Amino acid sequence: MQVLYVLFAVLPVANKAISLWVSLADPGRIDSVELADIFSDFIVSGASIWALAYTRTERFGIGAKVFLFGIIASLAVGYWSVEPGNLTRDPLPLFVVLLAGLLFGRRMLWTCYGLLSLVFLEVAWLATLRGQPLSIMAVYLAQLCITYALIGLLVDHTTNALRSSYNTARIKAKELEDALTELGRVMSARESAEAALTRMQKFDTASQLAVGVIHDVANNLSVISAFAADAERLADGGVDALICAMEEISKSCEMGFDVIDRILDFAKREKSEIMVTPLSETLEHLAPLIRKLLPRRASLDIDVPDDLELAIDPAHFQHVIMNLSTNAGQAISEGGTFSISASSEECVATITIRDTGSGMDASTLRRAFEPLFSARSSSEGVGLGLAIVKELVEHAGGQVELASSPGTGTTVTVRLSAANLN
Repeated sequence: MQVLYVLFAVLPVANKAISLWVSLADPGRIDSVELADIFSDFIVSGASIWALAYTRTERFGIGAKVFLFGIIASLAVGYWSVEPGNLTRDPLPLFVVLLAGLLFGRRMLWTCYGLLSLVFLEVAWLATLRGQPLSIMAVYLAQLCITYALIGLLVDHTTNALRSSYNTARIKAKELEDALTELGRVMSARESAEAALTRMQKFDTASQLAVGVIHDVANNLSVISAFAADAERLADGGVDALICAMEEISKSCEMGFDVIDRILDFAKREKSEIMVTPLSETLEHLAPLIRKLLPRRASLDIDVPDDLELAIDPAHFQHVIMNLSTNAGQAISEGGTFSISASSEECVATITIRDTGSGMDASTLRRAFEPLFSARSSSEGVGLGLAIVKELVEHAGGQVELASSPGTGTTVTVRLSAANLN
């Protein structure tokens, strides 16, 4: 709009300035028509400058109204000697109608139409004073008013449709924004709930693991207690016997502390971070804990490449293995084999965790990954193990598959990106 105001402010004045300069050589050429035309152009220029000033102060609506009314006023002055039949050649009335409808809507559109109709009436009245037949002028006036009325109706209908579409789009955009906000809130709540479930399952597994190692801790304490009870005999045996006893006590303490450290290391809360996780080293570290989750008559078989490394958070991977070990321990409670094997191909590591337990039927298998679903009694678990395994594996960009049938055991296949320290 500012560019439009500048053009209407400069071009008419420049044009008339040139005309005046030419006319000064022959003052007789300046007649009343020429003066009216000059005065009309100065009205347009003045209104444009005024509108530009309003616009520069961010009063756009007032500036546009001043511009429109200025053009109508210039038409009222400039048309005083124009015949009605020539008005159809001037685009300014059409420009006024279009601009009023697009910028302000129905009320301003028909206000400008009414003012233009008065201008057309003025032109017809002045033409009759100059001797034109009244009937012909009435026909011209009717044609002009009807033509611009039709144009006004078309602009009115079009602008109303555009405004309706714009308002609908604004409502839809607001609804979409609200929906996105609600979705973000729901997703945040879901992430918080999933994090809480993960922590709950981790501590649940840790508590089950703690029960499994109590026996070992008790054995270590029994060794210490036995040496303490035999203190007098050891004293009679001399320094060497005492040193030997102290070494055994020290070993028992180290074993107890090692078990406790592993449980605390597994159960502590850590921030997720995808990094290189050596598979063989991690399983070697977890093996003593896995054995405590298996029944005494069950065997553990770990067969993985020494150089295979995974792209996953180490704590998450430990959590995956311990959850699956807990499930396997319950499945082979009467004895069996729990095995972990791995291979890699095209930067994808495949870890296969298999037990020879009772297996699952088809209906249980379909729901195995559902949170809080468990085919066992509540005392044996809360039904979060496999759901969290799936969540943690997919969080690392991997996949997990489950295969089982009654009497054949269960096989869990985990696929993760392989990493290389080098």
